[in-house]
Amino acid sequence: MSTNSDRKQEISGEWLIRPCEEYNDELSYCRSWRGRLYQRYMLGQRKDCAPIAQALHNCMFWLQRQDVQEL
Repeated sequence: MSTNSDRKQEISGEWLIRPCEEYNDELSYCRSWRGRLYQRYMLGQRKDCAPIAQALHNCMFWLQRQDVQEL
């Protein structure tokens, strides 16, 4: 089993990976009434929050498995 520092060396471009908290915040805003109001009047339609939910699911899955190949 690799340590955390070894894992960081394995991942090239790790700084490109967003923390799961950012996905969670974005999903919460997307589903909130304020977010829906913005989508309705500024974008003209409701935004699909499914891609954000899928990204959050993948992020949580990766945190549990810590598998570099899954990225």
